[in-house]
Amino acid sequence: MADAVRAAELGASRVVLGSAAVWEPDVLAELVERLGSDRVVAALDVRDGMAQGAGWLDEGKPVGEVAASVAERGVRWCLVTGIERDGMLSGPNTDVIELVKDAAPELQLIASGGVGSLDDLRGLDRRGYPQVIVGRALYENVFTLADALAI
Repeated sequence: MADAVRAAELGASRVVLGSAAVWEPDVLAELVERLGSDRVVAALDVRDGMAQGAGWLDEGKPVGEVAASVAERGVRWCLVTGIERDGMLSGPNTDVIELVKDAAPELQLIASGGVGSLDDLRGLDRRGYPQVIVGRALYENVFTLADALAI
């Protein structure tokens, strides 16, 4: 909590919490109260329909249940990563993103995990996910940041 508040005080636009979103959702509610709903992001790392925390080593909780829980606590933003595709350049797991959208339609979603082409970005945009995290595709020069931003 203290680190998240300090980061915001130092100028971070948003703070992102992962394990807390799964195992300590009341922390999110307190942060929303202190920082505002637009500055708190719940990061859900999902494998086999389960949102995981603790470095992906725990058993997790059903992602729909966790998404609804963070939305009930006033969180506005949710980063959704299909961890089985993270860094694989094989395309995002849109089924996982849709699970979160269905469980908590009021959340603004940020897609993550697996983006490997500009077509992946176009597809996410068409589905209504204009914010995307891209990592390996940029590191490996699959496309340029300028090309991605143009989409």
